[in-house]
Amino acid sequence: WPLWCTAAGGGGGGASSMGRMGWSMRCISCESPHTDDAAFCRECGEARVANKRIDEAFSLYTGTRKLFRKTDLIHFFLHARHIQQAVSKACEKTYRRLVIDIKALYDEVLESQCSEELSAFTQGLTPDSFQTFLTKVARMLGTSGGVLLAALFDEAGRAAPDAAASGAAPGGAES
Repeated sequence: WPLWCTAAGGGGGGASSMGRMGWSMRCISCESPHTDDAAFCRECGEARVANKRIDEAFSLYTGTRKLFRKTDLIHFFLHARHIQQAVSKACEKTYRRLVIDIKALYDEVLESQCSEELSAFTQGLTPDSFQTFLTKVARMLGTSGGVLLAALFDEAGRAAPDAAASGAAPGGAES
């Protein structure tokens, strides 16, 4: 079982922590793999994101549940629309088209999760698949994954965790 699937209450994590530690192994903007000591993506230059930050965005929509379900998209649609308007003043897509496209991306990622991982999770996205979903939504909106992640925190009315709060970057020197 992945670490985030372990029973609640075990270990020293807080209530909002899903238990995934460390840094994401894939770029949130282009999905290319990171090396262990990379602070930035070699393909697109996007800063590496802590798993904790992705998990916090995940929990904005799921609360304490372990899966991002299709019903969680309702709030995500509105946030994505506001982000789309901020990124592009000439919104080419109507809200209805945006909803249809995001639902299609969700279905695509869920299908990929079910087939690739041979996962028992078929009713919603896991945090790893949620990262893939965010990457695809960011591309659709014409922004980077890091910008989308920060904007989702802003839209939800919470301050985005900064790098200082989530630890030093991999490969970086600590004092």
